[in-house]
Amino acid sequence: MTVSLDKRRHNLNEALIRMTEHVGETPLYELDFEAKSDRFKDILATTWDELMECGYTKWRWQDTYNLTVEGWTEGMILLERHKQPEFEAKLHKLMGTLKDQIKGRDDHEAYLPLEQAAAESGVSQELIRNVLEGRFIEKALGRIGAKLDTDQVIVIPRRFGQRQLGR
Repeated sequence: MTVSLDKRRHNLNEALIRMTEHVGETPLYELDFEAKSDRFKDILATTWDELMECGYTKWRWQDTYNLTVEGWTEGMILLERHKQPEFEAKLHKLMGTLKDQIKGRDDHEAYLPLEQAAAESGVSQELIRNVLEGRFIEKALGRIGAKLDTDQVIVIPRRFGQRQLGR
């Protein structure tokens, strides 16, 4: 029996929501999601394939998956966490801290170590990492975001926080 496109989309979104609700501020690589657990018993087996094809999960071993930063971002958007006061406050603190680094800079981007950004903003390094690597600022807020470099330094473009131009 073929499953309708709407049911497949709903099932994929439901799986993302269930995984994302469980994350909190835990590093994504520390969380394993078992497809056969009670939490996911009504998620279609083919949905797990589609989650991987979309880049939302990674296969770990027998019916066990990790959520990727792309999956986390999509789940957070589905949950509308950026509109919920607690998360919104953390996001504003982080963005304010990053914005402070580029005030008065017209010539180039600014750099801020992840550890220092966490200390100054009061936002955990894990959450900052998820927000930046998942491009949450760009995708959920439609604003220019920052990037986390391989040496755990945040690269903050001089246009950080500005609304993205529509094309």
